[in-house]
Amino acid sequence: MADNNVIYNKNMEVLKKRYEGVAYIIENKQYIKDEIEINFENAKDGTKIISINRENKILYLNGKYAPRKFIEQEIENLGKINYMASIFIVGLGNGLFIKELLKKTEKTVNIVVYEPSVSLFLKVLEEIDITELFENRPIGFIIDGINEEEAEGIINQNINFNNLIFLKKYIQPNYDEIYSKKTVEFLKKIGKKINDIIILENTIICFSGSFVKNILNNIQYLCDNYQARQLFDVLPRNIPGILVSAGPSLNKNIKELKNAKNKAFIIAVDTAVKPLLKAGIEPDIMIMVDGEKPKELFEMEGIEKIPLVMSVTASSEVANYHTGKKFFFGEGEGYVNGIFKQLGKSLYGLETGGSVATNAMSLLVKLGYSTIILVGQDLALTDNKTHADGTFKDKMDTIDTSKAIMVDGYYGEKVPTRPDLKHYLEWFNEYIKRIKDKIDITVIDATEGGARIENTDILPLKECIKKYCIEEVNIKEQIEQLQPMFQGEDRNKVVEYLHNTGSNLEEIKKNAEKGIKLYSALEKLGEKDCTNKQKYDKILKKIKKLTDNIEHNVTWKLIYSSMAPINYIIRKEMFYEEDTFKEEVKVISKNGIAMMYNIIKCINIILPVVEETVGKVN
Repeated sequence: MADNNVIYNKNMEVLKKRYEGVAYIIENKQYIKDEIEINFENAKDGTKIISINRENKILYLNGKYAPRKFIEQEIENLGKINYMASIFIVGLGNGLFIKELLKKTEKTVNIVVYEPSVSLFLKVLEEIDITELFENRPIGFIIDGINEEEAEGIINQNINFNNLIFLKKYIQPNYDEIYSKKTVEFLKKIGKKINDIIILENTIICFSGSFVKNILNNIQYLCDNYQARQLFDVLPRNIPGILVSAGPSLNKNIKELKNAKNKAFIIAVDTAVKPLLKAGIEPDIMIMVDGEKPKELFEMEGIEKIPLVMSVTASSEVANYHTGKKFFFGEGEGYVNGIFKQLGKSLYGLETGGSVATNAMSLLVKLGYSTIILVGQDLALTDNKTHADGTFKDKMDTIDTSKAIMVDGYYGEKVPTRPDLKHYLEWFNEYIKRIKDKIDITVIDATEGGARIENTDILPLKECIKKYCIEEVNIKEQIEQLQPMFQGEDRNKVVEYLHNTGSNLEEIKKNAEKGIKLYSALEKLGEKDCTNKQKYDKILKKIKKLTDNIEHNVTWKLIYSSMAPINYIIRKEMFYEEDTFKEEVKVISKNGIAMMYNIIKCINIILPVVEETVGKVN
C-alpha cells in the first residue's frame, strides 16, 4: 500500500496544479462512488492493465496480451491527425492510450477525455502514474460523479467550425459495453454541438446576402429607439408573461387570450400576430429575428404600430414598414457593438436556440417573469400542418408526415415533427431545466397539442388565465414612459460613427490592395523554391500587421459577414497540412490573394448601400 500512496500523492500533486477543482472534490470526498469491481494486473509486456468483473465476465479495458502494440495500432487506425484537430476519448483506462497520443500529436491538438466511472478514476490515481497526462498540455477531463456538469462547456470549447472536419472520436475497449448508456449520452452531447455549428453556419451562409443590407438599414433606427433591456424598468411583474407562437394548435384556444389582455404581458412571435389581430387580440409586443421575413406577414391594419422587439440583422423590409417603437437586442455583431463601446454602454443580448420563439422565451426570463405561459408552442406538425391557420394562408395546407420524426406528444401519444422543430424542442427542454435550477419560475405549457415540452406544467389555457391572470395592468401606458436609448451628445456620437462607415471601408480596401501585393510576393518565393526563411518571415510579418489593421477596423465585421460563403470554402482548405513546404506556401498564397480580392469585391458592393442608409442618417 506504501507504493500506492506514493503514486497517489504524486498524481494528486500534479492534478492540483492543473485541475484544482477536480482535486478539491477528490480530497474532500464530494463524490458518490459507482459500484464496480476493478482489478489490476500486469500484461506479458509488463504494462499494468485493468479488468472489470461484470456479471461474472472479465472485460479488459486496454487489451490483455500486448497492450502497447494494440494501442499503436489503434492510434494508427485514427488516421492522420491534423494540428487543428480535437479528439474526444471515452475512457481513461490505464492512461497508456492517451500518453501515446500526446507523444504522437502536436501540442495544438485538443484532447478531451470522458471517464464514466469515478471509482475507476480514483483507483487509477492509486495504482498508475498518470502525471504525464496532466503535465504535457491541458486536457479536457470530464469525470462522471466529479465534474460531469462541465461536459457541455468543455465540448463547446473544443469544437468550432474550423476544426469540425478534423474531429475524431475514440472509445476505449469495452467501455461501450460496460458503460453503454453513459457513452451514448456523451456522444449525443458532441453530436448536438456539431449540429448546432452546422445549423448556425448554414444560417449565416444562407442569409449572408441580406445580412449586411439588414444591418446597414436597421442600424439607423437605433438612433431614436430603444433596447429590449429597457422594458425591465417599466413592465409590471405581478402578472404572468404569455408567449404566443404560431403552431397549428393556436387555432384551438386563441380566443381565450382575450381574457388575458391587460392581465398578462403578451408577446407574440411574428407569424402569430395576424391570427391574433383577426381574433380581436392585440399583443403587447411582437418579436422578429428572421433576416428574410416577408413583409406580407405584417401587412394588416394596426400591426405596423405594435411595439417590435427585433435584432439588427432582422428583415429590413419589415423594419421599414413598421412605424411603432422598436426594441433592439444584441447578437454580438462587431460593427453594432462598436457604437455602444465608444459610449461605454452595452447592447444586451438574448439567449437563443435558433428560432424566434426561443428568443422570446429568453426575453421573458430576462424581464423577470416568474410565471410564463406557452401558447401555440407545438414544435410538431400537429394535424399535419406547419403553422396555425391565418399565418401564411387563411387555411394552411396539410402535408405528408408519414416519414417525419416521431416525438412524445402533449397528451402522451407520439406526434410527427421536423429536424429543425426537434432541435428547438430540445433547446426548450434544456433551457427550462437550467433556469429552474437557478431561479424560482413556473413554466406552463398551455398549447393543448404538439410535442411534450419537458419541465413544464400542463394546463389548458382557459384554466391558466383563470388561475394566473388576476391583476389589471396598463402595459401600453408603461411602455409609453420609456425614453430612447441615445439622447443629446450620445446621439450625435452615434450619427458620427455611422457617417464614418464609408471612409472606414475605403481604408480596409486600401489595405486589401496592399495584401494582394504581399501574398503575390510570397507566391513568387514559393515558386522559386526559396529556402531563405528570413525572406518568408519578413513577408509574413508584414501580412500579419496588415491583417491586424484590417481586423481592428470597426467595419471589418460587416465585410466578414458578407463574405460568409467565400469564407466557408477558404476555411475548409486553409488548415489542411500540405506534404511539402513549397505546396504549403502555394496554398497560403492562393487563399490569401483570394481573400483580399473578395474583400475588395464585397466593399465595392457594400459602399453604395452605405450611402443610401447610414450615410443619410440625420
